[in-house]
Amino acid sequence: MKPNKGCISSAFGVDLINGGGVWVPKLLLRNYTKLGITNTEMILLIHLLGNISTGSTHLKTGEIADCMGVTPDKVSSLLISLEEKGVLLKDSNASFMYDNIPLQSLRFDRLFDRLLEIWGCEKAKVYEKDQLSEEPFKKMGGASRVVGNLYRCFEKEFGRPLSPIESTQIMEWYYGDKYSCELIIEALKRAVLRGVLNFKYIDSILRGWSKNNIKTVKAVLAFEEAFANSKNVKGKIPSDVEAADLDKKYDDVYLT
Repeated sequence: MKPNKGCISSAFGVDLINGGGVWVPKLLLRNYTKLGITNTEMILLIHLLGNISTGSTHLKTGEIADCMGVTPDKVSSLLISLEEKGVLLKDSNASFMYDNIPLQSLRFDRLFDRLLEIWGCEKAKVYEKDQLSEEPFKKMGGASRVVGNLYRCFEKEFGRPLSPIESTQIMEWYYGDKYSCELIIEALKRAVLRGVLNFKYIDSILRGWSKNNIKTVKAVLAFEEAFANSKNVKGKIPSDVEAADLDKKYDDVYLT
């Protein structure tokens, strides 16, 4: 009996769905050329992402070569190229065999880190555009210049350009948390003096001040003085205590 065409179509549809698909981030599709990835390398990446969707990161070079219509050596050279471009990382400590065919274990940390940078940069641009389009910021024509000055201060102290994520954090402090420029710079100074140059530490300083409703450098100094006086009760601290020991009193002011 000849199969009904409708039944064949239904069976094909079921197999098509059950066969699964490949999830490719739109962020990657929009920006792969910015990462220096060629069209052929992108096809290889899609195959690799297909492996991830099945729960495997172990690559069978021969199988992918057949699918792409190239030689296994070509696939290997593409993998080397993606490594050199900082997109993929082969796990040199892992060696696998399947049907007597060597497998390569791949890590995608680098790819996702690169995409994170692009995402952070895009979000930073959108955030700044949205904030500056609001009426209060239209009246503050120098707002973007203030943030630009903050960028330069941080880059000078860190001795390198800021990453997109770090730039976004500065805008969040200024536009979102409403910390003043002078307060952000003061927190940066404290971090520099303590030799703790990281954004998490600076954020903890700012959050500690905010928790105590401190909004100016003058208020910071007054708070420190009051804090010191509350600790330095007469007779409790010997006069010969070293300055380094006294400095430890302020640790909980900044690490909240």
